[in-house]
Amino acid sequence: MDKGVVVREADRGDCSGLLDVHCPWARGLPRGERLRRCGWWADREACEFYLGLYRRLGGEVLVAVAGGTVAGEAELLPHDDCLLGPSVYINVLWVRGDMRRRGVGRRLVEAAAEWAQGRGYSRLDVIPEDGSEGFYAKMGFTRRVEQVKAVKPLERGSGGATSHARSLGLQEAPEGMALVAGVYRPGLYTWYTAWLDTYTRAWRPQAYQLGLDGEPVVLLDPFSEGRASIIAWTRGRPDPGLLETVLAAAEELAVAAGVWEVFVQTWEWYEPVLARREYRVIDKAPWLSRRL
Repeated sequence: MDKGVVVREADRGDCSGLLDVHCPWARGLPRGERLRRCGWWADREACEFYLGLYRRLGGEVLVAVAGGTVAGEAELLPHDDCLLGPSVYINVLWVRGDMRRRGVGRRLVEAAAEWAQGRGYSRLDVIPEDGSEGFYAKMGFTRRVEQVKAVKPLERGSGGATSHARSLGLQEAPEGMALVAGVYRPGLYTWYTAWLDTYTRAWRPQAYQLGLDGEPVVLLDPFSEGRASIIAWTRGRPDPGLLETVLAAAEELAVAAGVWEVFVQTWEWYEPVLARREYRVIDKAPWLSRRL
C-alpha cells in the first residue's frame, strides 16, 4: 500500500477524516462529549483553529491519504526553545487503526524529515507513544535522554517568595527563551493553546515573570480542577539552583491560585532538583532524535 499513499498538508476538508483516524467511535456523540474525550479532532471548528495555530507557530499538519481516505497524520512543530538545540518536534503521529502495518507511518516520518530539512533543521525529535519506540528505531531514531514526570501536593506556604512576580498576558509570550519545565512539547505551542483553546480546555492559565536572574517565565496550565502543570522558561540552560528557585516560586503562585497539586516534566539531569523539592516521580519518558 506504501506506493498508493500520498502525503500532503492538511486542509479543513480533512477534519472529518482526522476524527476517523483518532476516534471513529466518537461519531454521534454530543459535541461537548466528543471534544472532552477526543480532543480537537472531534469538531470541525476546533480542527480549523488548530490547523491555523500550527501554521501560526511555523508548524504543519501532514495527512497521509490512501484511496481517498485519510489514513494517518503527523503534527510538526519547530522546537527552537529546546535545551538540546533547535529541531522539529513530532507532536503527534497516528495511523488509522484499520490501515496500520501498511507503510503509512513510514511515509509520514519520511515526509516529516523532508519538511524539516526544507526549513533548515537537521534533527527530528519525538517522545514515542507507548509501544512505538521500536517503530521509531527502525526509522533511524535513537534514544538520546529521558524526561522525568513528577507530581507534588501543595500546602499553603510551601513555596518561595513571589513578591516580585509580574503577571503576564497572551501577547507576552517567552519568545527566545529556553524551555526547562513542561518539556513534553514545544513551549510556545503550550503557551498559545493554554490561552486560546476554548474548545477542549475548561480552565484559564496564569503566567508570571519572576524577579530572578534572567527573569524566568512561569505558566500555570490547569488540566483539571485544582491541578496544573508548571511550564517554565529561562534564558539559557539554568543551573540546578535556579530551577529549584523557579519551582519554589511557581508552587507559591499555584497555591495562591487555588491549585492543590502540580505536575512537572523536565530533563533527567534535573531529577535531584525534584527530589529536593519533594516531588514524587510517577514516570519517565524517552526522548528520541534522528539526525537529518
